[in-house]
Amino acid sequence: MKSKFVSFVLANLFVFAILVFVPKSVLAQEGELQVVDEVIAQINDDVITLSMLKRESKERIETLKQGGMTEKQATEEVKKRQAELIATLVNEQLLLQKGKELDLANEVESEVNRRMLDVAKEQGIPTIEKLEAAMRESGVDPVATRQTLRVEIMKQSVIQQEVDRKVYLSLSMDELKKYFDAHKDSFRKPESVKISEIFLGVSQKNVADVKARALELVAQQQLKLRRARR
Repeated sequence: MKSKFVSFVLANLFVFAILVFVPKSVLAQEGELQVVDEVIAQINDDVITLSMLKRESKERIETLKQGGMTEKQATEEVKKRQAELIATLVNEQLLLQKGKELDLANEVESEVNRRMLDVAKEQGIPTIEKLEAAMRESGVDPVATRQTLRVEIMKQSVIQQEVDRKVYLSLSMDELKKYFDAHKDSFRKPESVKISEIFLGVSQKNVADVKARALELVAQQQLKLRRARR
């Protein structure tokens, strides 16, 4: 855990250095190989690349635009929060690494496939392969979509196993009983009946009479409930 924390701090310092000292554009000299992607942070055995940061930035911009910002406003806001975006990517990598340590990779991949298959069924598409082909035709990258799902499911799984389970399942029966006894009022709820719908036919009937009958039925139910509480 200490090494991960150190990696996180170094990653953020490294990010700051990149944001301050790297020029906005780097032109490859004639005869030199052009860099397609760059590593901007390393977290244990994994890396965060410039393309990952750009993809995250693009998604944030689109989200802000949907919230009412203009393209320029959204872009400027995201630029101001570049360090936060990279910190988010670092945290995601740490959670993914923890998920691998907990041997959750196969479970997560099965859940990704299940969700993709659910989407395919909703769209009337028989297989995941055909769904991915349809996504490509629509300009949606199925690989990026899978990765997004993978990250979110892995984060949820790690948090559930490392936090929720330890909090809720680590308590003994004596501890649970002691808490219940000290907070009994919080677990008490008076009986109630909620009528969401009463259907009465109105064909060849007076509407006012039907409404009156409905109110009468409601009153009868309320009376039964009061009697049951005595």
